[in-house]
Amino acid sequence: MPPARRTFAFVASVPIAVLGGLMGLGGAEFRLPVVAGPLRYAAHQAVPLNLAVSMATISASLVTRSGRSRWTRSCRSRCPSW
Repeated sequence: MPPARRTFAFVASVPIAVLGGLMGLGGAEFRLPVVAGPLRYAAHQAVPLNLAVSMATISASLVTRSGRSRWTRSCRSRCPSW
């Protein structure tokens, strides 16, 4: 991937992540049009890539919300109401 596309991918991912997080979504609804459109992935490449990123997001969410990670425990000790 050319450096300009990498930069665009990063810049586009930040608002997608923020918007998806605020709405309580994984961001796949917003990510797929960017992957298939400006990043120019074919549909048969964009859909599996989007699913892989969604699986990584869900896995991280499960670890964080289960309370078993060090990061979650340290946050709960600092903010008991969290």
